[in-house]
Amino acid sequence: MSAASRKPPGGEPPSGATVPSVAAIGQRLALDDFSGALALAQARLQALPGDAEARAAVTRCEASLRQMLRARLGGPEQRLRACKRIEELQWLSIDHRAGFLLSRIAGTATLGEVLKISGMSELDALRILEDLRRQQVIELVEDR
Repeated sequence: MSAASRKPPGGEPPSGATVPSVAAIGQRLALDDFSGALALAQARLQALPGDAEARAAVTRCEASLRQMLRARLGGPEQRLRACKRIEELQWLSIDHRAGFLLSRIAGTATLGEVLKISGMSELDALRILEDLRRQQVIELVEDR
């Protein structure tokens, strides 16, 4: 039986669905491409909800990405400050979730406060905040 015709663990994929292989996920992980591996593992889990290897990869990728983003943004007591005027924001690609997080940083707020009230997964909120930081919409405030 060839590798392509073997039944994947965790159930039967939907007819005609392309299911990312565990090997493809492993290749991304070997390159420390946690975002790419996460996308593949989530696609595999969607097709095969019982796949333990895909579930483990999702857990590993999410933990690694959270750790990387926290390293860039700081700990829960790190202060964040909005640094763009409202008029300047209309020219940026900010979706409603980013706008909501930005509205929680009126003046300054701690990273922990924003994460707590975000209503999103921690990983999603951290990704959005890091994107806002890269676009220079928010900045990290140094304690003096």
